[in-house]
Formats: sequence, structure tokens, C-alpha cells
Amino acid sequence: MEKSSVKLDVFKVMGDAWEILRKNFFKSIAGWLLGVAVILFFHIAMMFCKIIGLYILSHRAESNEKIFSMISALLQVAERFCFFLEIFAACWIMGGLCYYFLKLARGGCPKLSEIFILDARAFNLFISAFLIFIGTFVGFLFCIIPGIVLFLMWSQAFFLIVDRNCGPVEAMRKSVNMMKENKLKLFFILIILALIGFLLNFCTCFLAVIFIAPWKLLILSCFYSELSIDNP
Repeated sequence: MEKSSVKLDVFKVMGDAWEILRKNFFKSIAGWLLGVAVILFFHIAMMFCKIIGLYILSHRAESNEKIFSMISALLQVAERFCFFLEIFAACWIMGGLCYYFLKLARGGCPKLSEIFILDARAFNLFISAFLIFIGTFVGFLFCIIPGIVLFLMWSQAFFLIVDRNCGPVEAMRKSVNMMKENKLKLFFILIILALIGFLLNFCTCFLAVIFIAPWKLLILSCFYSELSIDNP
């Protein structure tokens, strides 16, 4: 039976991640910026479809009714497709960033192209994200705390998919086993990161996010890497 008995030192994990960020400063920031740029591209595409749709609706009186109806239907389909594509792209890129930063955390030298996972793992990431969203959403309906617990239990699913090529359900199950004794530690890390991020972003007009976001991804990667030692 899989279990997690590794003794994690939260501050050591955060310190190790900071040292990795310092040694791979430009590579870390470049990877994060590329991921954000791709997600923004899909978001802008969806917004563009909405703007075109609003423009056509505002000129309905000047259009042929049949042509208008056809174009309007096509735009609705395009808007829904772009929305789905945006969500899929976000899952895909987040998985790619997990893979990229995990490789950095383990002393590797990943290429930016490795952020783009084009095999079956991209679909598994999407399904996993959907299942986790549904589960945590239901959990949040029951006084919030169950949702937080479920989120922490399934928090390693993306790493398991990109690192071990697990299926969505298998990744979530293994994540639960890995996090049995480590949920509070991860929660503590996320609280610290939220406080540090808030203070630094407030003082720098959000410029600090360029450093905080890659550091956070490295911390999560180091956290998973430590857990995976005892959960082969």
C-alpha cells in the first residue's frame, strides 16, 4: 500500500526553491512568462470573439436577417469553442510548467519547448482539473473547509500526470496517499506565499509577481520531489 512517511521541512523546501531560482534565474522567469503568454493568447482570442459578436448584434438592423442569424450562430459556437480551448490551454500549460519546474527542481536543464506537452498527458490534465474542480466546488458548499481539504489532497495530481504519466483518477488517488500527513505543511506553505506575495506586490505595484510566481512553482516542485522520494 502506498503511503507518505517522509518528514518534510517546510522552510528547507522553500529555501531550496529559492536557491534553485537564484541559480536558474532567467530560465525560471522565461518559462513562467512563456506559459502566461500562451494562456493570455487564448484568453484574448475568446475576448475577440465576444467583441465581434457584440459588434454584429449592434448592427442587426442593417443586416440581412438570414445572414445575421447564420453569423450569430457561428459566433456563438466559436465563443464556446474558444472558452473550452482557453480552459484546456490553461490546464495544458500549467501541466507543462509543472514538468518544466520539476526538472529544474531536480537539477536538470529543461528547454522552453518542454512546457508544451503534446501527448495524452494534456488530455489527462484537463480531465483531472475538471474532476478536482467539481470535487472542491462541492466541498466548498459544505462550509468551505472540506473544499480546502480536498484541494490539498489532490494537489499533487498534475505533477503525477506529467512525471509518471498517470491517468486522471490514478493521479488523484496517488495524490491522496502522498498527502496523508502533509496537507497542513502544504497549507502552511501556501499561506506564507500568499502573505509574501501580497506584501511584495503591494510594495512594488505587482512587479514582484515576476519573481514570486516562478519561486512558487519551484517550491511546489520541490515539495512534490521530496514526497515522491518516499512514494516511488
